[in-house]
Amino acid sequence: MRGQVLAIGLIMASGIGVLIMGLATVEALDETLWESRDIMRVPVSALFRDGDQWAVFAEEQGRAVRWKVPLGHQNGTHAQIVGGLDLGGRIVLHPNGRIADGVRIVARARQ
Repeated sequence: MRGQVLAIGLIMASGIGVLIMGLATVEALDETLWESRDIMRVPVSALFRDGDQWAVFAEEQGRAVRWKVPLGHQNGTHAQIVGGLDLGGRIVLHPNGRIADGVRIVARARQ
C-alpha cells in the first residue's frame, strides 16, 4: 500500500515549526490582554473538530493518530495547546477527509 504525502510539522522548542514553545501575546488598542512566554502552539490549519472537541493528527511510526487537544488562547493563525501532545512529535497540517487513524503518512519536504 502506498502512503499519502502530507505536510507534517515538527513539534519543537524553538524556531520554525508547528507546535512550539515561545512568546504569545494578545493585544487590542495598545493594551495587552494576555501574554505568556512558555506556551505550546499549533497553526489553526492543523486543527479539526472531533465531536465537541478539537483534535489534530499526530504522526506515530509513519501513521496518523488522532489526538484530542484542549485549547487555550487563540488568534487568527495559532492556537495554544494546553495538553494532549508532547514536544518533539509531528502533526499533520491541513488534514483532509482521507486522513484517519492508522492511515500511513509520509512527511513532505517544505517548499
